[in-house]
Amino acid sequence: MYGLNFLILQMAEPTKTIQNILNNQCNIDDLISSAHSLLDSNDKKIVHDFLEIGHLPVVNRLICKADKVDEWFELLHKLILQTNFNVYSLIKQRVLRYGDKALFQTILENNVISQSYNEVWEIVQSIGSFFHSNLKDNNTVGILTPNNINGVLIDLACLAYGIRVVPIPINLSPDHLAYVLNHSEITHLFTGSDRARELLAEAKRSSSELNSIQIDNNEEWQAFLDICKESEIINAPTKDNQSLATIMYTSGTTDNPKGIIFNHENIISKRFARALALPEIGPKDRFLCYLPLYHTFGRWFEMMGAIFWGSTYTFTESTSFKTLLRDFKTAQPSVFISIPKRWIQIQEQVAASIPIEKSSDEKISKVTVAITGGKLKWGLSAAGYLDPDIFKFFHQNGINLLSGYGMTEATGGITMTPPNDYIINSVGKTLPGIELKLGNDFELLMRGPYVSSGYYKDAIESPNPDGWFHSGDIFKEKKGHYFIVDRKKEIYKNTRGQTISPQKIENLFQDFEAIRSVFLVGDGKEFNTILLYPDPDNEALDLS
Repeated sequence: MYGLNFLILQMAEPTKTIQNILNNQCNIDDLISSAHSLLDSNDKKIVHDFLEIGHLPVVNRLICKADKVDEWFELLHKLILQTNFNVYSLIKQRVLRYGDKALFQTILENNVISQSYNEVWEIVQSIGSFFHSNLKDNNTVGILTPNNINGVLIDLACLAYGIRVVPIPINLSPDHLAYVLNHSEITHLFTGSDRARELLAEAKRSSSELNSIQIDNNEEWQAFLDICKESEIINAPTKDNQSLATIMYTSGTTDNPKGIIFNHENIISKRFARALALPEIGPKDRFLCYLPLYHTFGRWFEMMGAIFWGSTYTFTESTSFKTLLRDFKTAQPSVFISIPKRWIQIQEQVAASIPIEKSSDEKISKVTVAITGGKLKWGLSAAGYLDPDIFKFFHQNGINLLSGYGMTEATGGITMTPPNDYIINSVGKTLPGIELKLGNDFELLMRGPYVSSGYYKDAIESPNPDGWFHSGDIFKEKKGHYFIVDRKKEIYKNTRGQTISPQKIENLFQDFEAIRSVFLVGDGKEFNTILLYPDPDNEALDLS
C-alpha cells in the first residue's frame, strides 16, 4: 500500500505541473523536479503528456531564462528514449490539441486550400495502415517530387507507421538517380511531376517495376487513397527509437550520393533542441515552405518543425521570386527559411520600391514589412554565405534574421545565431543537445542524439575512437561563436607557397544568376584559375 501511495504522489507532481503550465503558471523548480520524478516511470501516458509541454513557448522561455537548457534537454532526451516517443506519438498529440486548426495550406493563384490537423491525420492513418498491412518488412517507399502536399502525406505516413522511406532529390543526374533507386532498394515509388518521370526514364527505370503512382495526377491519387481507406485503421506498430526510419541522400557531385540514415531519436530530439534554441516560436506561428523537402532544412526544420510547434505550414506555389513575393502577401508567414540569394533579392526589392538612401527608417521598415507579408518575425539564411549588411538590414526592419550552419548528417542545424546576438560572419553558437569541439587541425567534430549513426550500407568513417563525426569543415571559435574558415579538403597551396581558401573566392560569384557553378583550381600550380559554368536556362544569358 505504501508503494502504491508513493507512486500516486510521484505521478501527481508532473500532472499538477502540466496543468499549471497550461494555465500559464509556470515554475522552473516544478518543471525540473517533475522531469526527474518521471525518470524510470512505467506510466507512458503521463511521460508523453509531460513531453508535450516541451513545444510551448512559455516552457522554453522559462528554461532559457533560468539557464537550464542543457539539464532540461538531457532530461527530455532520457524520457524520449524511456517511453519510445516517436513521430506517431508526436503527430497524434498535436492532432488532439490542434485538431481543427490548419496544418497544411496550398496556394493556388490567390486562393488558399487548407487541411486541418484532423484531416491530415485521417489521411496519414489511412495510408500508414494500408502500408503496414500490405508492404513487406524489406519494402522501401521512395518519393520523387518537387514540394507537394501529397508527397508530405506519404512521408508522414511512412515515418509514423515505421515504413522505410526515402525522399529523393529531384535534381539528381539520371546516373545518380539509378544509383539511389538501386542502393536504397526502392520497391514503391511516388512521383510528383513530369520532370520526375522524365528523369526516371532517363535513368532507364520503368514505372511498373517500381509500382509507381503519380501523386500529381488527381484521378490516380484519389484512386490510391480510396484503396487505402479500405484498410482497417490501426495504431502504429511499436518500434525501437533506434531503428531505421528514413534515408536521405546527398545530391552528390562526381561521387555517388551517400544515404544518411535517421532513426526516431534523431528526428524527435532535434525538434526539442530547436524549440529551446528558438523559445519564442510556437503554435501561433506560420511557416512559408520554400526549401525542398528532400533536403534536411525543408523536411526537418520547416515541415516537422511546424508540426512540432503546432503551427501552420504553407506551400509556395512555385520557387520563382515573383511568385514568392505574391505568396508572402497571401500566406503572411511569421517564419521563413531560405537560401542567401532570396534574402538578397528581398532587400533589393525594397531598394527598387523606394530610394533607400533618401528614405526614413520608418518608411524603409514599412515597405519591408509590406513586401514580406506583414507578419514576418523570424528568418534563417541557410546553405551559403550572406553578407553581414543583409543581416543588419533585416534586423533594423523588425525581422530577426539568423545565421546558421548545418549538415544532413546532424539532422540539419549544428550551430545557430541566438536571437538578438548576431555577430558579423558568425554562424552562431552550438545548438542545444549537440557537443562540438575543434580537432588538432581545427576541423569541427560533433556528437549527440541527433547526429546520424552512419550511412546506409556503410559506416561513418571517423578515425576518432570516441565516436565523433568529422564535418570536413575548418572552424575557429571565439566566445562561444563559431566561424567557418573553409572546407578542410579544399584548402591548398600553389607553387608560390600561398595557402588558398577557394570558398572565399567562389562566394564572390554566388549572387550572379547567370552563373550556375564556380570552381577555383590551382593546387600545385603557379596560378589560380577560376572555372565558371553558365546557367543555360537563364533568360538574360545568350549562349547562341
